[in-house]
Amino acid sequence: MLKVKQVTKAFGNKDVATLALAGVNLEIYDGELLSIMGPSGCGKSTLLNVMSGIEAADSGEVWLDDVPLHKLNDKKLSDLRLEQMGFVFQQYHLIPVLSAIDNVALPLIAKGMVEVAAHKAAMEALELVGLSDKQLNMPAQLSGGQAQRVAIARAIAGNAKIVWADEPTGALDSGNSKQIMDLFRELNSNRRTTFVIVTHDRQIASRTDRTVYMKNGIILKEAGDSDD
Repeated sequence: MLKVKQVTKAFGNKDVATLALAGVNLEIYDGELLSIMGPSGCGKSTLLNVMSGIEAADSGEVWLDDVPLHKLNDKKLSDLRLEQMGFVFQQYHLIPVLSAIDNVALPLIAKGMVEVAAHKAAMEALELVGLSDKQLNMPAQLSGGQAQRVAIARAIAGNAKIVWADEPTGALDSGNSKQIMDLFRELNSNRRTTFVIVTHDRQIASRTDRTVYMKNGIILKEAGDSDD
């Protein structure tokens, strides 16, 4: 589904530069539930941002099916993310002045769906994550776990091919973290949505199909969920 070939990325300038990615190669398969682990500063979030087109690589290639993301301009990348990708972040990134259902519907409206249809799809997504009764709640009226479920509903409402999740359980307690992973696994199994999860939590990674371990901007190894 997605291929990364010899991707490099540095921050700073030529005098003081930090190499975040040092020639990364990775393949992500359609319908996979993948985690990326590693110490703080190892490049895992940068890799997610490059793979999703949020940041441009300095060199190398990123392919989504037969589309070369590394050759697309900002407008085309933005359109592709809106049409085919969903995003879940540690701090939810909900718009505080919008209700849960409006937060979920907003990206659908942005890509041209009429408002009635967008709210219908948003309600269906909220039902999938178990929050149909919270549709009119504002973000401040939701618990952390509920807010993250709204963010997940927003990510899947448009039938995204791939969902990128950057430390999605980092702000949650262990009970809510387990529930979020239960939800990821359910959506992955029932909808065949591909999930890529950046995490520092071994318990979270142990519940994915495959884990990629990073250090100093490179992939050290990969392991299946039965590996230690």
